[in-house]
Amino acid sequence: MTVKHRDPVKEWFKYAASDFQAAEALFRAKLYQQSIWNCHQALEKHLKGILVAQGKVVRKTHDLLTLRNDTGLAVPEEVQFFLHDVNAYYQPSRYPDAALVSHLAYTRSKTRQLLRLTELTIKWIRFHSKQKR
Repeated sequence: MTVKHRDPVKEWFKYAASDFQAAEALFRAKLYQQSIWNCHQALEKHLKGILVAQGKVVRKTHDLLTLRNDTGLAVPEEVQFFLHDVNAYYQPSRYPDAALVSHLAYTRSKTRQLLRLTELTIKWIRFHSKQKR
């Protein structure tokens, strides 16, 4: 019997794709806070997948800016600002006591914007990470 080994990079990207699909479904269900959280998860897992592909250590962090720095990808300023913006939503979306004091808006329009930018950022990251390898 042969043992089939999974490609760890593909696994990271598969989980990331699933998180993005969940973000879209949650948006349609008007669960905006959870949708944004899944956008963050999709971005985080894509960045970690790139680190695995590069043979680098994957830190146990949820900070998208730290992970982006670890990849060495030189991203445009807009992508850097977007990653910062999504980071701001991560903690309040997970813990009720943080959400109560949060100034962040989990609105339909903001969530729609973050979904679209997540999709574009993932495409950009994947394309440029292939160029770097």
